[in-house]
Formats: sequence, structure tokens, C-alpha cells
Amino acid sequence: MNKAQMEKSIERTRKLMQEAAKKLEFIEAAQYRDELLKLEDLMKEKWG
Repeated sequence: MNKAQMEKSIERTRKLMQEAAKKLEFIEAAQYRDELLKLEDLMKEKWG
């Protein structure tokens, strides 16, 4: 996965998390949050 793909994946996950929270699906939103944090950490490791 290149940097642009990673950024796109992070943005998509963030939107899904926000949509889940708006629907009061907090468990689903938390799962997206966890995925988002992992993606952001991976991006920091690869591209600083």
C-alpha cells in the first residue's frame, strides 16, 4: 500500500466511524476507531 492509498483508507475509515456514531452504533464506531488508530500508527511508521 502506498502513501496515497493509506491516506484514502484512513479517510474512509474516519467517515465510517463518524457515520456509525451518528446512528448511535457506538460499538461499531469504536471498532472503526481502533482500525483508524492502527492505520495511523502504520502510516507514521512508514512515512513519519
